[in-house]
Amino acid sequence: MHLWLNFPASWDLKEASSDKYLAIMSGPGSGPASVPDALVTYGPIGARPDELRAWMEQIAQSDAPAGTRVRLGTAQELVSHAGWPLHLLQADLVDGKGNVLEARLCAFFLFMEHIAVATVRTRDRARQEALSQELLQILASRRPDWRSEPVCLAELWDLESPKPAPPRADARPQPMVDTAELAALLAQVDVELAARPTPREQLRRGQLLLQRPAEALPAFRGGPLR
Repeated sequence: MHLWLNFPASWDLKEASSDKYLAIMSGPGSGPASVPDALVTYGPIGARPDELRAWMEQIAQSDAPAGTRVRLGTAQELVSHAGWPLHLLQADLVDGKGNVLEARLCAFFLFMEHIAVATVRTRDRARQEALSQELLQILASRRPDWRSEPVCLAELWDLESPKPAPPRADARPQPMVDTAELAALLAQVDVELAARPTPREQLRRGQLLLQRPAEALPAFRGGPLR
């Protein structure tokens, strides 16, 4: 199980070490000398620790280079788009003189007895505040990638928020009868899968193919597209 976040097309997505993923928002300029506006690392979903608060603080203070320290900031409790708890913890990486070298925002997602982490890194707190709306939209979009789990688990993970929410572009389609309309929807999903394969689009394709049972099962399993 992995955390899945919905990043805009302007972000560059890469695989990182330790079974994690890295998303990069490019900064001004280009080339290796340019400094990213923001970095987001995210990865596996694990078991929820017993001492949750202490564990969250430990994560926020991890990876501090020698001669620096991490200063914890404010915490905030939110709810994601799908109604799951979202805990935010701010932290600053500072040098020996107290100068801020990096602003961090650690997002902790609770899935019943499971937890996942996404860490946002920006040059400073002012830049993070300027990007706050976009970053919160990305973090609140999170879902588990359950492709390696039983299909029925999808309904368990994808609980909807009890609060009214605007229609989503990836909302599940209603069963179609018109074969021409079905073909058009399948073509659209295939284009999206080719550009960025996600479990959400794979599930959507399988749901569309429920009118063709022989093709639906491979789609739900994440098998090869036809």
